[in-house]
Amino acid sequence: MPLENEQSREQSRRHQVTPSLASALERKSGSSPVTKHFIALTAGGTLLFTLILLVIGLSQRVEANYQTPRWAIALHLSTTLPALLIGCILFLNPKGTLLHKALGRIWAALMMTTAFASIWIRDLTGGFGPIHIFTLITLVSIPYAIWSAVRGDIEAHQRSMMGTFIGLVIAGAFSLMPGRLLGSFIWSIG
Repeated sequence: MPLENEQSREQSRRHQVTPSLASALERKSGSSPVTKHFIALTAGGTLLFTLILLVIGLSQRVEANYQTPRWAIALHLSTTLPALLIGCILFLNPKGTLLHKALGRIWAALMMTTAFASIWIRDLTGGFGPIHIFTLITLVSIPYAIWSAVRGDIEAHQRSMMGTFIGLVIAGAFSLMPGRLLGSFIWSIG
């Protein structure tokens, strides 16, 4: 008899409805079902976009006078573009919510990945250019921002993250200049 009661309780426990991540998001951040779907679509789209760019980047021949690995260019582009989109979303939405924390973690990972990939992307002489200062700033700022948030210094966290986001936008603008790999590609279309 005690065994039957224990099995019955175990079955009841298994069939109880547990709160999903979506309902937890709604409760903690006040986000709507539209926001939850947007998060899922953004994450899925980012993953798909990254995989497509990596496949394209690794399968294409890069026309350049230097030996930048194709994977570095593909990885760099496939992380900067989603980071720019997610950064805008983070900038425009309330801070401290579960949405902010989740997207912030994704953004930080994308930024660290793009910074590491940019180490292998060199200028026409094969060396580092002035744009690589953003690599160093990102590799320092992101861990500092995370450390600041963990210890409760939200002002330092915000300054560091905002500075890194502004650096992303500035570096993106410089990469579109003629003579840069991406700029040359874009300006040659048409």
